Amino acid sequence: MKSDSPGEAAAIPTDQARNRPGASARPRIVLLVPPTRVPLMFTPDALDALARLGQVVRADGTTDEIAADLPELLEGADVAITGWGAPPIPAELFGYRLRFVAHAAGSVKRLVPPEVVERGVVVCHAATIIADAVCEYTIALILMGLRRPHEMAAAMAAGADWRSAGYTEPRTLAGRVVGVIGAGYVGRKVINLLRAFEAQVILVDPFAGDDIGVPRLSLEEAFRQAEILTVHAPVTPATERMIRAEHLALLRDGALFINVARSRLVDSDALLAELRQGRLWAALDVFDEEPLSVSDPLRSLPNVLVTPHAAGFTRDTYARQGMTMVEEIGRHLRGEPLRYRVAPDRYTLMA
Repeated sequence: MKSDSPGEAAAIPTDQARNRPGASARPRIVLLVPPTRVPLMFTPDALDALARLGQVVRADGTTDEIAADLPELLEGADVAITGWGAPPIPAELFGYRLRFVAHAAGSVKRLVPPEVVERGVVVCHAATIIADAVCEYTIALILMGLRRPHEMAAAMAAGADWRSAGYTEPRTLAGRVVGVIGAGYVGRKVINLLRAFEAQVILVDPFAGDDIGVPRLSLEEAFRQAEILTVHAPVTPATERMIRAEHLALLRDGALFINVARSRLVDSDALLAELRQGRLWAALDVFDEEPLSVSDPLRSLPNVLVTPHAAGFTRDTYARQGMTMVEEIGRHLRGEPLRYRVAPDRYTLMA
């Protein structure tokens, strides 16, 4: 149904598509996010701003229901908006009008085929917005590994003696050798924050430019040198399970291993075996199977901090994701330079 309120977009069932091309000179903008997820990414202010840009059609139904009606929804569309819960858009639905996709989340490769990007379809996404939250979370996990406030709090809550509750081997981040694997949106921001802490940063990324300004090492050499290793690479055929038992064995005793990227970058069995030895401390936010089983041994290892894929989640970030893409659509429609476009030559290398 449509609302008469100028600040609301028209919500339509996916078995209908109204306002066909020719009914209005305004750009047709199709929001493909399921209604239950729209409020996560789009505030009322963002939806108001979107409605001022063009004729907005909001899909209704589940992901599968929206997928079934994509041909009808996207007929005559100028802009498609995707996000969490949106279905993949088949290549054949991109035509002379639909040449712009705004993705109000991070990973977009599964939704837009690489071949249409090669043909000139413009894809923008909110990955850099999410990266702010992820890099802050990464630094928080590193600091927790160095100082262990959560362990001391648990000991205090359990009634431990004042002195015995303290962590006996605290370290500062300043001066620590930190290996960063991957210099994408998150990795670069993490490097910048690590510099502010005066850490010694080393990098593993064969595609990174010299502008980053930190030493680039091989994967093996980074594991040898690092006191802290944090993973931020995308999953590609070249990176899947690239961190294996022989790499983990190179880490010095007491090293920290942080993964807030993708679990498929690591041989999970090898990591579990290494962590069971107790010589490393790890913080893991991503897993091969999510949700993580309540019986998974990672939950009970005293030297492992597990969190439920929460690195990118903040209320502030979610709100910024939607508004950022609305603003980007406005720039696109006005012919202004874009700020969040995915570079076509980097599309297949993205997370």
